[in-house]
Amino acid sequence: MHCHKSSMFSSSSIGTMSISEGEDDPCSSPSMYDVPACHGCKSFFRRAILQKTIYPECKYDNLCFSKASRSVRPRKCRFCRLQKCYSVGMVAMVSIHRKHEDSPLRSSDSELPDLALHSPIATRETYVSGIIDKLHNLDIQTDKFRKSAYNPLMLPSLEGILSSSGKLNMADKYGAMTGWPITQESFNEQQVLINQIKSDSLTDNMSLMPVGLPAAADLGINTKEWLSFDMLTAIEYAKTFPFFQQLQSNDKILLTKATTFMNLALTSSYASFESKKGILQMPDGICISGPAGQNPHEIRSFERRLSLRIMAPLIRNLFDKTEYVLLKAIILCNSAVVDLSPAAQNILSRERHNYTGALLLYCLTKYGSNDGPARYYTILNMFDVLEHHQRDFRDFMLLLDITVPKRFADHRKNLQREILNF
Repeated sequence: MHCHKSSMFSSSSIGTMSISEGEDDPCSSPSMYDVPACHGCKSFFRRAILQKTIYPECKYDNLCFSKASRSVRPRKCRFCRLQKCYSVGMVAMVSIHRKHEDSPLRSSDSELPDLALHSPIATRETYVSGIIDKLHNLDIQTDKFRKSAYNPLMLPSLEGILSSSGKLNMADKYGAMTGWPITQESFNEQQVLINQIKSDSLTDNMSLMPVGLPAAADLGINTKEWLSFDMLTAIEYAKTFPFFQQLQSNDKILLTKATTFMNLALTSSYASFESKKGILQMPDGICISGPAGQNPHEIRSFERRLSLRIMAPLIRNLFDKTEYVLLKAIILCNSAVVDLSPAAQNILSRERHNYTGALLLYCLTKYGSNDGPARYYTILNMFDVLEHHQRDFRDFMLLLDITVPKRFADHRKNLQREILNF
């Protein structure tokens, strides 16, 4: 045993790896697998779990750690050693990624995060596979909601959406939107109608209105105000995460304001990328362009800048669906948002730790140990691209709000103002 010299674990030890009396206790290192263990035992246990090693059964009737065997067989077989690890309560914790900033002298092996696996036979691959499967299923639900006939013409405030029940199931209730793709002419006509309805219905207490006002279908409207609806979609996406529901109301608002636009920008851009479009195109077939009133050259310029800001790195690096869904989850787990409570920071740090670890393992598995880390950091660099895009878009909306006549500015939805803070 690496854990001790000629001694062995006491058969009476429960929940700790202790050694017989009268000998030094090298297994007194800080607990890493739910029990105190030395580096030798931790390394052995880690290798056995990660490599899924099946050791040959003991030749001595599993008595390697009995008191009678001490003088006869000072070296214990690996089968008995692993069973001893389980019997004293060691829990399979798989290190994947992320340095612990509070310990600069930690070894390279311990500079990686630990993902708790609740079964001794579980592996990091099965754990991460479970995370990825859940995110893929959530992405399917989110995409269905985005393309559904659920189309409220007015949305409440951010606080109202956060306090309401989840709306992703509305996709099943209303079904898919019909009549897509639509023509640019039809889109323009419907936008005029939507603006007229908003103008007639604008009240001071609009923020108190419920989310569900599906009057659009009754009016023959089959397009959506995509900025507002994608904001709603991103918020509903966030509400599905259990850790998000653990946050206090103020923390939910702060986190949502900081991450909603980045997630909707990534969602719409990846949908266009997946459809092999070179520009940003909405599900109804309409390509995003500048605000009404600009000349064609300015519209094309705005459209190109808006589309290529996010789509260029997606196209250049050929992001796959798994990388995309993991990146979306990582964006939501932003513990660096200003004014978050310490409790929220801890929750988000823990979740980000899990999702970044899952992303790293996925990259290592798909691209190998040589190219995997570089791929991992390439994906995380999208976070910086999205942050810059969010700031630039907020500035654009602020300038537009100043230059557009007041009668048009009043029609902008309160949700857009809250999220983009303009």
